Amino acid sequence: MGLALVRRLVESLGGQIAVESRLGNGTTFRFTLPVAAVEAVRHPVEVG
Repeated sequence: MGLALVRRLVESLGGQIAVESRLGNGTTFRFTLPVAAVEAVRHPVEVG
């Protein structure tokens, strides 16, 4: 159930999740999330 929730959360944020499993070595879970673009907003006092 936990992995299903993580998958839904990652995908709802626009990301992807991947699973790699190797016999005798275990399982690796990877996820990526998009980087948010931040727009700089200057306060009128800073503008001068």
